[in-house]
Amino acid sequence: MKPLLITALLLLATTSVNAMEINLDPRSIISSRDNSISPELDILRVTTDISNDDQLLFRIRNRGEATKGNENNYFILNILHNKHYFLVVPLNAQQENNVSIYEASLDNQDLSLSQHYPLIQEKDLTVSMDRIANGVTLSIPISWIDFSKNIGFDAYTAEIAKQGDKMQVVHIHDQAIKSKAREKMFPAITLFNKLCAPKRLAEK
Repeated sequence: MKPLLITALLLLATTSVNAMEINLDPRSIISSRDNSISPELDILRVTTDISNDDQLLFRIRNRGEATKGNENNYFILNILHNKHYFLVVPLNAQQENNVSIYEASLDNQDLSLSQHYPLIQEKDLTVSMDRIANGVTLSIPISWIDFSKNIGFDAYTAEIAKQGDKMQVVHIHDQAIKSKAREKMFPAITLFNKLCAPKRLAEK
């Protein structure tokens, strides 16, 4: 085999491995820029971190910030951990900062336009939020995580309708999700090992 061909094959293999590693990184989701929708609806990335007070942080960042417009537009963070937990926050930064939590069985693969999602019945999941530039940070206690189970997450901007204690998705503007269904969930301990590794190195 000619040296140039061998070099080309090695470069292709390296590129494929690197792309796979980025795609499989449990700490974040990178979403493609979509110029066909308004900047405040366009999700660019979802990242995770651990705070000093033992909170698991999810940061959703958009291309722009909503300060007016449709008051039925929301951020939706979907945490997959024993079931779907849909954390819902108004997209408009001028609206209230309340977080509503809805739930569904993991038998439901993705956020559906046809389903009515009930408010969560659990009392041990507490969520806090902060507005950040072009996005929002949602925090949950690390103590809530079951490390013997898998975890996953994705995010949406969507128009929703609230009817009593139920939520229905009217329209999904944008989504940041893992590209393959099998990549959606991974052992919870894997996520935390990835998040803690840079902190351990910094302490050395």
